[in-house]
Amino acid sequence: MKKLLCLVLAVLLLCGQVPARAEGPYIAAEHAKNNGSPYYIMVNRQANTVTVYELDDEGYYTRPVKAMVCSTGRKGHATPLGTYSTSGRYEWLYMVDGTFGQFATRFNGKILFHSICYSRQNPAFMLTKEYNLLGDHASLGCVRLQTGDAKWIYDNCPAKTRVTVYESEDPGPLGKPDKLVAEITAALDNGWDPTDPREENPWNALLVRELSLEPALTMQTGESLRLAPRLAPEGASVPALCWQTDEPSVASIDANGRLIAQKEGTAVITAICGDLRSSCTVTVEGEALPFDDVPAGAWYYGDVRAACKSGALKGTGEHTFSPELALSGAMALQLICNLSGDEIPASAAGESWYAGALRWAAAHNIAEKDDMAWEDPITRQSFALMLYRLETLVLGKEAPADTALDTFSDALAVSQEAESAVRWAVQSKLLQGAGGALLPNDPLTRAQAAAILRRFAALS
Repeated sequence: MKKLLCLVLAVLLLCGQVPARAEGPYIAAEHAKNNGSPYYIMVNRQANTVTVYELDDEGYYTRPVKAMVCSTGRKGHATPLGTYSTSGRYEWLYMVDGTFGQFATRFNGKILFHSICYSRQNPAFMLTKEYNLLGDHASLGCVRLQTGDAKWIYDNCPAKTRVTVYESEDPGPLGKPDKLVAEITAALDNGWDPTDPREENPWNALLVRELSLEPALTMQTGESLRLAPRLAPEGASVPALCWQTDEPSVASIDANGRLIAQKEGTAVITAICGDLRSSCTVTVEGEALPFDDVPAGAWYYGDVRAACKSGALKGTGEHTFSPELALSGAMALQLICNLSGDEIPASAAGESWYAGALRWAAAHNIAEKDDMAWEDPITRQSFALMLYRLETLVLGKEAPADTALDTFSDALAVSQEAESAVRWAVQSKLLQGAGGALLPNDPLTRAQAAAILRRFAALS
């Protein structure tokens, strides 16, 4: 039955009676038997994508081997639907609009595959605006391609290679590739197609020729980092770098290469630049935190884990940590006491829960009873001052404060009393600011406290 169906479809293809539109992707190549050509070309005019298929072991064109971004006909010049065969080939061809195309391959009368057009029969005179339109409907009916892709068809697809033009929202099994250069700006415009294979192409000195990632990487659940592949030649740019993950539930990655370890497992991350590919196997270890309000990839995820593991901080509920909740002065004082390692006197009956800690702090010149309203939020600079006094007066360590604060837009908001402490905290990277501001009078959040505690522990 299957062979009979394939025979019927093959006859329909040869007769040109192929439905031009279908529900979902219409892949005629899957039903076409070997006609002597090594490839079958499918043009999705809706998605502006070309997919090339090769023969399978049974002699049918079912194996997708190459995808190309293209521009099919714009409004009023739609590329005709149907199945055709290639015929003539031309290294340079004069176009109906007075331009020139490279590596043209005819497949339907005046409809051809060809490069972006040139104002002269010279590879240094490409119409850059038309290159930047690749991937959109822009031609007069032909299928425009990057020069390298047009040459591939020119070199590898002999006469009578079948071509089916169809349309679907699905670009095809290999997806829709990016152009080698996402956009050729005025500063980059040298008149050449970046994919032109000629040795004198000036893009050869600008584009990446080699791309490599570390082969393996281990991360803790919730961690994030930005992957940066090694490039060659040195100083080359990556005009269109894409990222893929085979297990997004284990390790996700965004368009900028930011990798987030989501849960335990293994994922393969692949960097793609044109025809260049490099992969890294990422192993994610460790259980996720139980807090619904601490998402994987949050800048403070590892800090919260460290604080909870050490017992310095706990959740505010079974599944909440409340990372943006302000820390009160009393809670901050208790953290300082815990860091000291001293035995803290208990509070007497009728006293506040932190009265014993406050007596200890007063005895060590860290804080006085009337320093602040202890149940109100503590500021970032006040916490830095308490840490500074702990470091110097209780732990007996040096705390250099040589770093100037004038690089921060709000340096003048630091109080005179806290200035040395804030200088030390900045120099030690305990305080790092945000957007060029130090925010000394902002309340200290629980997430920020977790980060500072982790950094302070690393100073020892």
